[in-house]
Amino acid sequence: MRKVVAVAAVALFGFVGLLVIEVLMARGGRQLPGYSRAELDGIIGAGSGTPLRVTWIGDSTGQGVGATDPEHALPRVVARGLGRPVKLTVLAKSGARVADAVAEQLPLLKDTRPQWVFVGIGGNDVTHLTSRGSFRGAIEKLLDGIEAVHPDHVIVLGIGEFASTPRFAQPLRFIAGIRSHELDTDLRNAANRHGALYVDIVAGTGRDFVRDPALYHSVDRFHPSDAGYALWAKATLASIATAGWR
Repeated sequence: MRKVVAVAAVALFGFVGLLVIEVLMARGGRQLPGYSRAELDGIIGAGSGTPLRVTWIGDSTGQGVGATDPEHALPRVVARGLGRPVKLTVLAKSGARVADAVAEQLPLLKDTRPQWVFVGIGGNDVTHLTSRGSFRGAIEKLLDGIEAVHPDHVIVLGIGEFASTPRFAQPLRFIAGIRSHELDTDLRNAANRHGALYVDIVAGTGRDFVRDPALYHSVDRFHPSDAGYALWAKATLASIATAGWR
């Protein structure tokens, strides 16, 4: 019996040690910058009429990390796809967790007078092991704060497919995939409670990311590439169209 316990303990410590090594290797990967508000904000799209005021809250995926230029950043791709003039304001910051968005981005929201608010966040809560209780509480605070400025529509993007991330070796990639799906479920439930439109990024794009990770991930092997962001935008615009908002 003691021998079995000893073998199990060695296996457990070996597994934990492997995960620690893989985490350190992942964190040491290539780092890409995001784009500034001066590069992302502005009037997008042609046509008559008053531009739709759109504000984007989120993390590196909102700041365009992985895109080859600002025009391929997710907020601008989505704005162009709305088929009408848009006044875009991007508050998203690379590295932000939901609690950071509550503390740093939410206070800026009111001054943008948004008609539509997009929320794209949660990936850093996956990688930083935010507890589900803390994540749920922060999401509620974020959506409560957004509701307080009375936008016409709130669109919440789901968390992407971590199980396809090339930067993560196995078994870290598998574990990150499970963790991302758990937090994504909490995100979906919160969006539904608040009457926001939830965009299922995994259902809409996950198979493509798993099928061809080199194409849909950027050179940092973590964030979406131009092609990856185009898929995310397509899924987002399809959800908006289904909701009858275009």
